[in-house]
Amino acid sequence: MEKTENIMQNSNNGPVPFWPGSDGDFVMNIKEYIEYWLKSASHDMEVADTLFQSQKYDWCLFVGHLVIEKILKAFYVQNK
Repeated sequence: MEKTENIMQNSNNGPVPFWPGSDGDFVMNIKEYIEYWLKSASHDMEVADTLFQSQKYDWCLFVGHLVIEKILKAFYVQNK
């Protein structure tokens, strides 16, 4: 199977497209993909909290939007 076909393979526990890993492969499994988005969202939420405490409301809102997007991506992948 060619690498491009392997990248697009998707099943409940199969790989999904993502950036290159340490081995040069472009895939993560579903669990890793969900964990990545949720961990990233958690970090961004901490940043949003800090921005809110600093009264940087415009940037807090911007980063808060990113948090929602990342959580929705994780939810979509989990329920796809």
